[in-house]
Amino acid sequence: MLRLGRHGGRKVGDHVGRLDDRLVGLGQHPLHRLVIHAPAGHFGRQLIFGVDLVEGSGLAFGLRADLLGVGAGAVQIGLGLLLRGSTPRNVELDLALPPDDLEIDGNYTELQQCLLNLCLNALQAMPDGGRLEIGAEPEDIGDAFFTEEETPAPGSYLKIAIRDTGIGMSDEVKSNMFKAFFTTKKDGTGLGLLSCRRILDNHKSYMRVETAPGKGTTFTLYFPTASAAASEAVHEPPQGTGQRVLVVMEKASTLSLVTDTLRSNGYTVSAAQSGTAALQEIESYGLPELVLVEEEMSLMTGVRTLSALLDRRYEGPVIMFVRPGSAGRADDLPPVKRIRFVEKPIESTALLDAVAAEISRNGSSDPA
Repeated sequence: MLRLGRHGGRKVGDHVGRLDDRLVGLGQHPLHRLVIHAPAGHFGRQLIFGVDLVEGSGLAFGLRADLLGVGAGAVQIGLGLLLRGSTPRNVELDLALPPDDLEIDGNYTELQQCLLNLCLNALQAMPDGGRLEIGAEPEDIGDAFFTEEETPAPGSYLKIAIRDTGIGMSDEVKSNMFKAFFTTKKDGTGLGLLSCRRILDNHKSYMRVETAPGKGTTFTLYFPTASAAASEAVHEPPQGTGQRVLVVMEKASTLSLVTDTLRSNGYTVSAAQSGTAALQEIESYGLPELVLVEEEMSLMTGVRTLSALLDRRYEGPVIMFVRPGSAGRADDLPPVKRIRFVEKPIESTALLDAVAAEISRNGSSDPA
């Protein structure tokens, strides 16, 4: 069942036929589990735009590092497409689109990272199935909205509510959920929600959480709209000019975010999910000008990967992604000429600044 509608629940049936054929092949699950609500005149253009992003960008799903004027509808559609391959068949995904012209000042890649993290948490909280609703609508908030710890900034906001019908959280879990390394998952890192909080802080945005055991959880996020946000000088990292960069990260979603951020900012990127794959990339395409590698990987650690790269005569700089507080503690590092540690969670601006700095110090400003 594919149900398309406006905010008032009226159908927009003229888009069903031409969009259904293009979307079915994009994920593992048929469209009958996806319910999308869109304002009049919005759905066709924005959804086709989202499809074009996926078709043109492979694993990266068209994520970009825009700093201003991000289309709220494009963010929602991109999120829906990212979720298609992760949504179990026993979970119904209900996605609402905001008005067509609504924009927020933000970084597209970071917004997708934050929203995707919250949605994946919601899906994991529904092991027996359920419903995931992702609402989006404009809302004006006043002084009464803000807590004592927050700086009041009344105005126009985009409200995104991520609501699941899962197991919910106890008061103890809720009070600790933003602490580093706190997790209730067997294989969790305890960094996902902390990353979301940092991204929201960067966007001068706010979060509210409603939850109870057995009653599901709702994360409501408030992003200032572009028209309401204060005009400030924005730091834009230097653009690349085609320099070749090799990124080695184990988690596919994070690898996609990092590689697309770099590609969108002018770098030629090779991506590998393991040290072995990285060595294969070098065999196929030659040595890069910069290597970015994750310290902790299950099949072949970052340290072992660097050692293997040195054996293949790599002499360039290295950026290593590490857990908070662990930078520079690796005593078994191979003798690389220069290494820079970047702590997780990775923020796009810090990433681009680090890459530009290492490329510049390496004396390479032109494509290889």
